[in-house]
Amino acid sequence: MRGLVIAPKTILASAARSSSSNSNSFKTKAANSLRVYVDVTAKSGTSPTLDITIQTSPDNSNWYTAGTLTQITDTGQYTGTATTIGPYIRILYTIGGTTPVITFSVKMTKYNWSR
Repeated sequence: MRGLVIAPKTILASAARSSSSNSNSFKTKAANSLRVYVDVTAKSGTSPTLDITIQTSPDNSNWYTAGTLTQITDTGQYTGTATTIGPYIRILYTIGGTTPVITFSVKMTKYNWSR
C-alpha cells in the first residue's frame, strides 16, 4: 500500500484572536486521517493558552471530538492527527488566560491509503 497526501487547506488564516470559537465547517472527501498544523506566531496577556480540538460530524449539526492537540502555551509550530473522521470537519479553539491575545493559523492535510 502507498499513501496519497492531499494538498494543505487553510482552515483558519493567521489572525490575532482573543476569544474562543470554531472555524467554518467543510465537507471532506474520502480520507483515512487528517493532519492539523498550527502555527502560533505571537502571544500576549498573562499565561495565555490555546487548545485545539478537531471535530467531526455526520450531518454538519452534531459535533464530536476526533482529536486534540496538547495545550499550546508558547509560540511555535504544532501538529495533531485525527484518524476517525466523518464527512464534515471543523476546528474548535479555546483561548485561556488573563486578557490573552494569540496570533495563529491552522492548516490541514488529508491522507488516503491506496493499494
